[in-house]
Amino acid sequence: MAYTRFDWERAIGECEDLSSHAHHTALTLGNWIHSHRLSGFVTQEAIARRMKRSRRHVNRGLKELEDAGWLDRTPGVQGRATVYRAVIPAEHLSRSADPNDPGERAWEFLQRICRIVGYEWWNDPDYIKNLSPLVAVLTEDFESGLLDGHRQVAFDWCSRPLPEAVKTISGLLYSRYVQWRGGVSRQYRDNAQG
Repeated sequence: MAYTRFDWERAIGECEDLSSHAHHTALTLGNWIHSHRLSGFVTQEAIARRMKRSRRHVNRGLKELEDAGWLDRTPGVQGRATVYRAVIPAEHLSRSADPNDPGERAWEFLQRICRIVGYEWWNDPDYIKNLSPLVAVLTEDFESGLLDGHRQVAFDWCSRPLPEAVKTISGLLYSRYVQWRGGVSRQYRDNAQG
């Protein structure tokens, strides 16, 4: 299931188990976390300056977030900043996500296709812009029920092996899906008339 930094911040805001130190630290850390890749790097000193708190205060908040499963930390080496990855623990994710939401279903479907075709969307800074036309069409089709009985067929059609020369995988996936959708729409019209 896909979620963004904003979903992470909202889930943290709704979590009553975290202290005010952890809430403040997480919301400040969010300034350095990429919205969709959910990772970023920063020093504790920079976080402390932004929060106008001590480094010890920041460290306590980061430790609490990590211990509670909201944050993964990879310490920097040779003077480099620590890499932070925002995580929503499964028990909180299940509370906040609606599995029947067409938008959530569209992102889940698309992420599955991306894994199969090898599109590393997390390494593409413009992936939201590139994939949003396809997500919009998928969301519409989940809302209308078009994909309810044809989800696997659409998935198989879109995740066929990629040709060697592909300019943009997101464009190829979009054109494949629209091509499949056009065939299904004709099939529905023919069945309705017959």
